[in-house]
Amino acid sequence: MNSDKPIVVGYDGSEPSQMALRWALDEAGLRHLPVTILHAQPSEAVLTGLGLGYYDPDGTAQTTAEALLAEARDKAETWAPDVHVRTRLDADPPAVALLDAMNEATLVVVGSRGRGGFGELLVGSTSLHTATHGRVPVVLVRADTSGAEGPEAGRIVVGVDGSDAAQDALRFGFEEAEVRKVGLTALRAWKSPYFDSTGAKGGTIPAHVEDEVLVPGERTVLHDSVAQWHAKHPDVDVRERLVHGDAAAALIEAGRGAELVVVGSRGRGGFRSVMLGSVSHAVLHHSTAPVVVVRTLASM
Repeated sequence: MNSDKPIVVGYDGSEPSQMALRWALDEAGLRHLPVTILHAQPSEAVLTGLGLGYYDPDGTAQTTAEALLAEARDKAETWAPDVHVRTRLDADPPAVALLDAMNEATLVVVGSRGRGGFGELLVGSTSLHTATHGRVPVVLVRADTSGAEGPEAGRIVVGVDGSDAAQDALRFGFEEAEVRKVGLTALRAWKSPYFDSTGAKGGTIPAHVEDEVLVPGERTVLHDSVAQWHAKHPDVDVRERLVHGDAAAALIEAGRGAELVVVGSRGRGGFRSVMLGSVSHAVLHHSTAPVVVVRTLASM
């Protein structure tokens, strides 16, 4: 990400948005970038009846929004005094405001869910919409990161499937690993069309078929995907990991305790008109680590 544009973080005062703000400030400190704290507050409008449109009759909504942003700025100055911070108040709905802010952003950070909606939802509609339609990398930060750590704890985990989107995810992942001085695990999940697909033979794959036929080809695809980025970032400690099974489940498991899980907006499967692939969608909803969705230019 060779950009001096700010990191934009959506803020509504909720715990997830505060976690998102902390993450954005930390990232800005690593990359020497400014942060824009964005709050979207559509006015509690009243129709005038005079052909003059809508207005906020007593200015309550505006005052509340300004106080919320002032609070956010105070928190930012306490948490990261060396990061330059500005605030932005937008009258559009939150998802619209965040997408519009991407025109002048290096990346956008959102909490897993905000104040509105249903408590049982894992990812709020604004966060999901932003990740689905983002034109820059979108980071979703979950407030609850409790739970046992997995074998890739403390590392960047990147999903690799050979697609253009996965290449962009690797590019982002290597940049993050280098700036954070942590290792990177490139994970490729595979299935056999003959044994694993619906209507296929099924059953256990013979060991010699897996070891001599299936795994070598999968390992080559994974290694070739990683090689060009490792050459550009030779100091990054890289693990290439193959998993026989479901890609989403493998990434969610590998993400336990990880610094980040990075996925492309969509992989090789599904319909090209779908903005967010099923694997990325599942990881967004269930990963306990922060998730970065990177959209390839070819899909925009």
